[in-house]
Amino acid sequence: LLQDVLARAFGIMRILLGPPAAAPPDLDGDLLPEISGWLSEFLGAATLATVGGTNRAWANRVISAERAWEICFRSRFGVPKNDKPFVGLPDNDKPFVGWRNTLFHALIHERKTAEAWAVGQLRPANMFVFASFVRSWASDSTSLVAGLYDGTLQLANWASGQVGSPFRGRHDDEVVCVALNSNFVLSGSGDPGYYQRPAEDASVKLWQRMDGKLIQPNCGHGHGSHSVRGVILFDDSRSLGSLGLSAGMDGRVSLFELPSGNGLTCLQLPGPCRAAVLVPNNVDLGMIASEARVLAAAGCNVVELSIRCNSGMDSEKPAASMEVLHVVSPFSAAGRPLQSEVAGLTCLVAPEVWTNVKAGTAYPSGPLTTTNGVVVAGGSTAGELWASHGAREPEGHSVVVLAPPRLHSVSCPKEVASVELIQSGWLLAVCRNGMLQLVDLVGDGGAPRRHWRMMGWRMYVSTIRLRGPRLLVSDGFDNVIQTFRVAQEE
Repeated sequence: LLQDVLARAFGIMRILLGPPAAAPPDLDGDLLPEISGWLSEFLGAATLATVGGTNRAWANRVISAERAWEICFRSRFGVPKNDKPFVGLPDNDKPFVGWRNTLFHALIHERKTAEAWAVGQLRPANMFVFASFVRSWASDSTSLVAGLYDGTLQLANWASGQVGSPFRGRHDDEVVCVALNSNFVLSGSGDPGYYQRPAEDASVKLWQRMDGKLIQPNCGHGHGSHSVRGVILFDDSRSLGSLGLSAGMDGRVSLFELPSGNGLTCLQLPGPCRAAVLVPNNVDLGMIASEARVLAAAGCNVVELSIRCNSGMDSEKPAASMEVLHVVSPFSAAGRPLQSEVAGLTCLVAPEVWTNVKAGTAYPSGPLTTTNGVVVAGGSTAGELWASHGAREPEGHSVVVLAPPRLHSVSCPKEVASVELIQSGWLLAVCRNGMLQLVDLVGDGGAPRRHWRMMGWRMYVSTIRLRGPRLLVSDGFDNVIQTFRVAQEE
């Protein structure tokens, strides 16, 4: 009966109203024609258009708000990778749902990470055992390559924990610096720093990563009897992947082609180079870029280098070029210069820096070391710690220096071997004498202060690196590379 009444009423209404009106243009494609037609008949086209416009305005506001939260996240934490979800977010194996919640959880994780480092409880996690004492190492997302006391190299797998056989060939001195990319491993040899002797073999060698085969025993322009203290390989999926770089205690930076090892150009720094680091670029913006930035210690200074590759057809241009963009001289606010040469070097670029970089380029147009949001930090051979905060002010940057603690033993070397930045406000550093320390770079009134220190942590460390916000990797005066997890107080 009810169905019959409704059918009769519906028929009368059709007679009174006539055939279904055409749906408003704004609703085309949103509803089936039959449904949109009958809605227009009963509610009216004008009413439906108003409702549709309101819904679209609300949807646009929601989309805009979501985009704004996404921009906030990317400016603070960078671009999350699908193959490497952002650590600390809920359901890391699921797609990101809601950028506001994503940012919220990331900020909580950042705060908890800072609190954990402030406590400083380092708990051993895993270890890799090699055939000889470890003198240097480098790693990527899948593997770790160690340079050893006996002149050999060995590769270890992060996932399996297995250590492979030594590479086929060796240096005639200790392997004191290593770099790797997806195809090659580059190594340099000499005095690790605490013997203060000439190098018995200051060679730069190129190896096949896959099987450890020696490809080129002498790359670049050579460093004489001066130890090689830094080697760099570039991303081999881009034009710079055909280049390699080495730097030594002679102050020479050598740029050479791969895999031949032939020298292309070299540059003389104003002092010995004890460390050289490749500054990571914006991968998304620099997919086809032919430039890389390198920071190199140069006596009491740090030099920012621009490395460019000419991949075009212009035969008048050199195959590669290298130039100095800026020199950082660590001076404290009181005007006291660094009392010794730079040793240990690291760099952190805030994700917000890349928002002002043009598409198709990998870095800002000017020096990174004078860019707001960039922190360069390191140590010295006398145990000092320093940090340079880039700025757009006339002086270019501001540098703070923290003197070494008075607990240094006279018999042990004070040299800072390696440093790592935790976020932008904490500096983790280790000295040759085994003292690990955490420095608050902001401190009170902008002056840095030592938050904690551990004496006798690991002796004669060459390298510390973070493999995740709370996972520290370090070698020591033995044949082991070990990982440590930082935990909060229970």
